[in-house]
Amino acid sequence: MEIFLRRCVDKLKRIINPVFKNSMTEEDLRMHLPVSCVFSFSEDLPIGYRLRQYQNDDYLSYQRLMFSSGMGYCPLNYWTQKIIPEGFFVIEYEPQKMIVAACFASEVILKDVGIIGSLGWLACHPNHRGLRLGELLARKVSAKLIDHGLQLNLLGTQDFRLGAINLYLQLGWQSYEESVAEKMRWKVIFNKLKELDR
Repeated sequence: MEIFLRRCVDKLKRIINPVFKNSMTEEDLRMHLPVSCVFSFSEDLPIGYRLRQYQNDDYLSYQRLMFSSGMGYCPLNYWTQKIIPEGFFVIEYEPQKMIVAACFASEVILKDVGIIGSLGWLACHPNHRGLRLGELLARKVSAKLIDHGLQLNLLGTQDFRLGAINLYLQLGWQSYEESVAEKMRWKVIFNKLKELDR
């Protein structure tokens, strides 16, 4: 049954999302994490939620989370080889045995940069937002990247994800402004964030 469901998901991804990205692209709004960042956090979760590492039998629940959160299909076959050991965090809602939040730390190769650490695919199910699950996962993955010891850690996001961008900034991630275009994009983002603070 599970093999049948995986095939259905694979067919669905080809129909819904024919061009999916595997890694950061120039279209992404990029942020970097200074290696001097130190993370302290509590792993206290609301009753019924459990933080753990992703397991192979989580595949379908994970893909359902990706679609329900608006992220779309995540090509795990690509990412599995790049995820840092013990760096794929999920939060399970135990009463329903479903993954409701997830994020992972990986190593990727960027043209003209080399191997970098990357925070990727942070998602939280809409019915489980407001519980700071995403914040906990972003902290765990950021700490994992720092512990892993690469000199450059980046993440890619989209300009409209202001809530996530604000969270990353609060955690110590900084704007990555290598080009004039990136500087202009960040100027717009910071102005929008200021408007939200009012």
